[in-house]
Amino acid sequence: MNITEYNKKFNEKKIQERIQEMPENLKEKAIEAFKAEESEDYLRSRELCMQIINENEEGNVEPVRILLARLYPRILRIDVEEINGNYQKDVDEYFEFLDSINMNEIMQQYVVDTLARMCELMENDWFRPLFKEFVDRISEKQYLTDESFKMTLESAYSSMESYEYYSDAKISLPVKDFLKSAYQKRYFINEENFESEKVNMIIDELTNEWFICRSFEEKAGELEYVRKTYPHSYESIKEVVSEMQADKNTFAENVLNELMNYAAPGTTKEMLTDALDKSYERMINAENKNVVVHSGAGSYKRNTAKISRNAPCPCGSGKKYKYCCGK
Repeated sequence: MNITEYNKKFNEKKIQERIQEMPENLKEKAIEAFKAEESEDYLRSRELCMQIINENEEGNVEPVRILLARLYPRILRIDVEEINGNYQKDVDEYFEFLDSINMNEIMQQYVVDTLARMCELMENDWFRPLFKEFVDRISEKQYLTDESFKMTLESAYSSMESYEYYSDAKISLPVKDFLKSAYQKRYFINEENFESEKVNMIIDELTNEWFICRSFEEKAGELEYVRKTYPHSYESIKEVVSEMQADKNTFAENVLNELMNYAAPGTTKEMLTDALDKSYERMINAENKNVVVHSGAGSYKRNTAKISRNAPCPCGSGKKYKYCCGK
């Protein structure tokens, strides 16, 4: 038996295990629905699932409902990527489906998965208002009751705001970077997938906190503007801002002490402070150069070269620009 045949047998066995408690008269159609999913014929798979649910009276069709929960994020993503005109119809159908099921932990997890998949599509400017409507509906319906899942919902709102504040001329680069690192700390730093990047995230977070603390009086107005305009993003920084307000000097000293734990051997606090000062000045100088100027032809353009969306981010995070400061 070659690997292709082995995989086919293995997948068939998995399908049989999933549907073993379903009514006998629905099993054949359920197998076809699972196989359609495997072949990425998601529309056919959904059609079969809906037929099974409509035909069912009292039998157990939970495996099919779980399959549907898995199918919808894929279908909605295709609607957006292909701009095929089906998005609104499919999203309405998706919410009808969610209203009809028991929103247990498994189903909440699939809603979270759908949010994550849809969030990745916000690079499309036209889709952002639709995504906000999508997130608002999930919030209003209160599908997510588990606290960790509620955090994902909050993360989605913060992610939406990041697209706005990164293009907001009223917010300086130090404050934008402060918001970005605070977002990473709140939502990603403790995830296993980011374990290898954890130290860099901590250093980034502490450095940006030190930058804001260094110029706290100057940035106070911006921070208040962020609180009023981007409330979900402000949630990630409000405790730190409160600590700075209470005692800016002590806060700065504590941050410096923490950064010393990551400094090269032989580095003194004076050397670290000097390096941080120079880094801050470079950031400010770079920001001042990268202004938007009038072209004289009725439009606006940058007076520096535009960064490619797939180029390494100039902030040094190691990520592509589109996944970092280019959001």
